[in-house]
This record gives sequence, C-alpha cells and structure tokens, in this order.
Amino acid sequence: MNKEKVKKYIEDLEKENRLNIETLGYFFAKWILLTKGKDKETFTELLEGLKHEDQIVVSHVADILGKIGNARAIPYLKEICKRKDLWGVTACSLGVALVRLGDRAGIDFLMEKITSPEEHRDVRMDAAKALIRLKIRDVFEKDGKVNFDGKTMTPEWSKKLESLVSKLRAK
Repeated sequence: MNKEKVKKYIEDLEKENRLNIETLGYFFAKWILLTKGKDKETFTELLEGLKHEDQIVVSHVADILGKIGNARAIPYLKEICKRKDLWGVTACSLGVALVRLGDRAGIDFLMEKITSPEEHRDVRMDAAKALIRLKIRDVFEKDGKVNFDGKTMTPEWSKKLESLVSKLRAK
C-alpha cells in the first residue's frame, strides 16, 4: 500500500468522523503485516494466526495472506475452510484469499457458500459480491443490467444479485 492510499484512507475516515486511535492502530498493524509479511518469520506467525480462536482475527489474517501473494499459504487456508463453525465474513475472506493466490478452490468454496441452503442469506450475498469484486464472472449469467464492477450497490443491484444467487442455488 502506498503513502497516497494511506493518506486518502485517513482523510476519508476524518470526513466520516470515524478516525480514532483504535482505527489507526488496526490500520497501522495491517499495513505493517502487509509490508513485512513476506519475510519468513512474519509469514510463519501469520499462518499461526489462522488458528486463532477469534474469527475476526482469522478473517484479517486470511485477507493479509491473500494480499501478500505467497502460495505456500494455500494448504493452510484450505484446512481452515474445512471448519464447520465459520462465520460468513471469515468464510468469504478465506475464499477470496485462495482466489488471490491463484487457487480455483477459493471459487468453489465461495460457490458452495452461495448455493448452500444452510447458509444465511447475508453469507450467500457476501460470497456472491466477493466473486463479482474479484471479477469472477463466469459463474453468473451475462446480463447487461448487472454492474459487475461491484462498486455501487443500488437497491436494484442488490435485487438483481439476489436473483442471480437464487438461480445459482437452483442449479
């Protein structure tokens, strides 16, 4: 992450009145891990973080591992995907990390979340949004009315996305 993006992020937080020590501390810690995560010692510590009891920690560690780009994390991420108690946000972070690392299993994992009747609607929607933001369009029908860049979520967009999710579940 470059200095310009950091500056913009801080300015955005200030505009929204959300700038506080906790937010800055979290952002700074994540930035350090992203820049240092490529060294062997930090990478090993990140892999250990996938075993943390707090799923929010697991979610952030998966996100960092996906962004670092070290494919050695793939088997560790896949192992965590087998857990039956994953929260939706954690599951989506794991799937996205696998996709970023070039493993098709991430797409399959997110598709499983979308199509599973046991998953909560929000989890299915989050998994679908993740695939769209990653530009994995081949799992959805082509439709000129769908904004596949995923940047804006108008009411019509979420209805259309829900329709796509329903069609995927029906297959």
